[in-house]
Amino acid sequence: MAGLCTPASACTWRCPNGVVYDLSSLKPATTLFGKPGKDSTAQDAAGHSYFWRVCDEQHFKSSCSVSAVKNTSRVAAFQTWGSDKTDCAAIGDVVAGKCAPIDPHHPTQGLSCLYTGGDAGRSVTFKFSCAHAKETNVKELTESAYEIDIADPSACAPLAPPVRPPPDPPVTPPSPPLLLPPPPPPIVCEKVPSVVPRSSSCIYECGGWRYDMGSLLDWSGGSITAADGEGAAYHWAVCGQWLPPSHMCNASEADANGDAKPAASRIDGSGKCTTVGRWRFAHEPTECTLLDASRPSEGVRCVLHGGEGGLSFALAFQCKPHGSLPPIIEHPEPLLYVASMSDSHACALRSPLVLILVASGVGTLLCLLLLLTIGCIVVRRRRRSASGSATSDSGAGKARQTDSEHRRQLAASGAISDADLRAEILRDDGADREDANTLPDALAPLSAPPYDPPVEGGGVGAASGSGVGEMGGAGGGDEGGEAVAAGLKAAAQVEGLEKLMEAAGLPERLGAARPLGEE
Repeated sequence: MAGLCTPASACTWRCPNGVVYDLSSLKPATTLFGKPGKDSTAQDAAGHSYFWRVCDEQHFKSSCSVSAVKNTSRVAAFQTWGSDKTDCAAIGDVVAGKCAPIDPHHPTQGLSCLYTGGDAGRSVTFKFSCAHAKETNVKELTESAYEIDIADPSACAPLAPPVRPPPDPPVTPPSPPLLLPPPPPPIVCEKVPSVVPRSSSCIYECGGWRYDMGSLLDWSGGSITAADGEGAAYHWAVCGQWLPPSHMCNASEADANGDAKPAASRIDGSGKCTTVGRWRFAHEPTECTLLDASRPSEGVRCVLHGGEGGLSFALAFQCKPHGSLPPIIEHPEPLLYVASMSDSHACALRSPLVLILVASGVGTLLCLLLLLTIGCIVVRRRRRSASGSATSDSGAGKARQTDSEHRRQLAASGAISDADLRAEILRDDGADREDANTLPDALAPLSAPPYDPPVEGGGVGAASGSGVGEMGGAGGGDEGGEAVAAGLKAAAQVEGLEKLMEAAGLPERLGAARPLGEE
């Protein structure tokens, strides 16, 4: 084919002379729910049926189990005949396709694409002809060559304007390389202990966030089934449950020990079954991490290792606050399959341990504030009690001083007799003695010494070296009278002392003691 066109995208072809064909309008229409629609189909004159999908081979609804082209996304078209499901064949491989204008002299009037590599050497040619009315015809050119003519306005290609090379950018000095910080390490989740066997695999603690995927058991019964875009079916267990024997590739593995049993399997379009993951591999349990360490509440990811040929199967639980989505199977790496499930139960909550620590801290603070308040109240009450006692003692002392001064004034003016003054003084003296008896032991040294009785050969007191004994002992009669007069004179010089001595009858007692002293 001269003047070949090159693919610019899945539905766009760029041909010589700047002609561009865009065949995206020929893709099968999608359903109301956004899913791929039915395959395009037609029949030839012999009653053979043909199925194809322009620009959308990866979503083929048709299949042929006996075809040598195992990957349906590479099939250009299927041919079927008879009533048996095995009466089918792939009649072209899109990988081996070549496209060119139908008429090189009129490159805008249509595009022709030849696909070889079908079963038993079959090939098919798609002719997209420029026409205002849509029409499709299928021809069987030979036993192994077929032609599908599609007349459509989208096959009328406009002439593209000449492409001018962009101007050279200004020369700028090279900038230093940008050193990006390394990504943070993945946060590994820990299983929460549980007394129920294998049920703890649904609860994870991840960096202070808790994930409870127990809802998967409620609606799945322990295992989930989904298909990918190539028609392969996948079966996997959840929450540490065992994969049912009917979904295992080898029924004898149902008797394996513990978590070494298969946890995920894949069945392709030809019916071949492959184990792609186990709960435990090489004595290591399944490891789960956060989907995004910067957003710890968005979901978790668990990888099942130990599949055939080094295959692994990842379970991604994504947070969807409202509603849920069916599982989606992806094949991002040659040895890894990923099943993404979105549900509101995949949204993490704060771990109860964090809430307990916060609550205990608040409780401790409240207890400290309560103790501090009680202590302040007790101290204030003690200070008030001490202040009241001091005020009472000061008032009593002032009252006694005032009574003593009042009595002196009455005695000096003669308003009270000596006998009454003596009775009041003795009464107050008795009250003072009762108060002295109640003093604490610390004030006991301030009390008077005990009485010392007289002994023979001495005066009134043997321990005394002077005083009354001296006045009534060796002294004569005149000297005793002079001593009494001198004492009264000295007492008169002390304010109130003379009245006190007279009220107590001390002058008469001293006069009566004079003959005893002379004797």
